[in-house]
Amino acid sequence: MISKYIQSLPISDKMCWVFPGQGSQFPQMALDLIKDDNEVVELFKIAQKITNKDFIKILSNANDQELQKTSNAQLAIFLHSVASLIVCKNNKKLKFAPAYTAGHSLGELTALYISGYIELEDIIDMINIRSLSMQEACEKNDASLAAIVKINRSAIEQSIQGQNIWIANENAEGNVSIGGLNEDLVSIRPILEELGGRYLSLKVAGAFHTPLMQDALIRIEETFNKKIIVESNIKLISNISGGILNKDEIIPELINQVVSPVEWLKTMKTINNTNIEQIIEFGPGKVLSNLCRRTLKDVDIVNIETLDDIKHQEIWND
Repeated sequence: MISKYIQSLPISDKMCWVFPGQGSQFPQMALDLIKDDNEVVELFKIAQKITNKDFIKILSNANDQELQKTSNAQLAIFLHSVASLIVCKNNKKLKFAPAYTAGHSLGELTALYISGYIELEDIIDMINIRSLSMQEACEKNDASLAAIVKINRSAIEQSIQGQNIWIANENAEGNVSIGGLNEDLVSIRPILEELGGRYLSLKVAGAFHTPLMQDALIRIEETFNKKIIVESNIKLISNISGGILNKDEIIPELINQVVSPVEWLKTMKTINNTNIEQIIEFGPGKVLSNLCRRTLKDVDIVNIETLDDIKHQEIWND
């Protein structure tokens, strides 16, 4: 499908595509992309065949709480991101492939597929098993994530040292998420606020990217290790190290990512060290676009979420 088409395009060494993760989902997202595009409908049918879930119905009817379940959110976000690229193609908006791709958590799997490293059916199966396994791990603990802004990572690390709370991601300078049991998060909140931090509870179902996800690794590792990764000319940037992944590093990266912090700040620093002039975020929300604007200077940053975005954004020239 779309990844093979992208592989056929000339590569622009000035372009990077990024893909969002959990927390960016919302009810009725992507419905405008599904409405008049048979190829997008076919994408959703393939997902339904593999997962036994009708995601068109889920996106049409699910409320915030239902869509927040990781077993729904992960594939819904993936499908939205891929659908946006399919509609771009069918509206003759794709002229170049990016030199680099990156994604936040789940978005790294979207980037893997879009970059041509893996087949569609395999990546849907991987995300399905990942989401179900993580949902099961979530249900074993009353845990969550919280964003801490306005104080730096080292101050947060000192405050949580010796407690069952962990760094879950660093999105930008002064924007760090922590994860742990909710009772422990409640206890640490006043300590972080006294240091000048602003505490924001996140719309997620569990303490992702912390040791509390360890039980999810059993099925994830078994499934992921069976998948075939091929070479691609598009470079994939790691969520963990911020480095460029080679083919043999991808599966271990995606397994370890489940219990490791998402180092998005490192990802952006890698982008900043290239000659990238344009970043395009495909999928729901504008989280990554906004984070990139905070960190990267002199880079054109665009979000493609809706059919209207696709039809009216003038972003496709090299």
